[in-house]
Amino acid sequence: MRGVPTGLYQRRGSRFWWMTYTVQEERRFESTKTTSKEIAHKIWRHGEGELALGLFKIPWVGDRMRFGQLCDEFERSHFAGLTENTIRGHRSYMGNLKAFFGDRKLENITVSLVEAYRDERRQQPAKNKPGQTVKGATEC
Repeated sequence: MRGVPTGLYQRRGSRFWWMTYTVQEERRFESTKTTSKEIAHKIWRHGEGELALGLFKIPWVGDRMRFGQLCDEFERSHFAGLTENTIRGHRSYMGNLKAFFGDRKLENITVSLVEAYRDERRQQPAKNKPGQTVKGATEC
């Protein structure tokens, strides 16, 4: 959650509880990914607490975060508790992404640039299968 928390509700047709919040006067919606109202409320309150204490590590829109910084933040905040094989896989994916996107500012990464990355990866040879190229599931 990266904005002012405004509500918690259960969306029609969904078994999960949802949060709504406002970012720069735009209303956003996000699933708590839980069916428990009590847990959803804790998740929502946690977001309020993070906002109040200024604990967000990813800058607000307009800040000049670079792709490498985002990768470092992802590693710092998501690798704890993962198996070594999963970490190795994530690092491999991030290596491919960093090789292409370099240290660009996030605001300069466009849809067409992501599509160019995808197309370039699909042209590259598969590591374990000589004569084949990277498939869609392994483009990262």
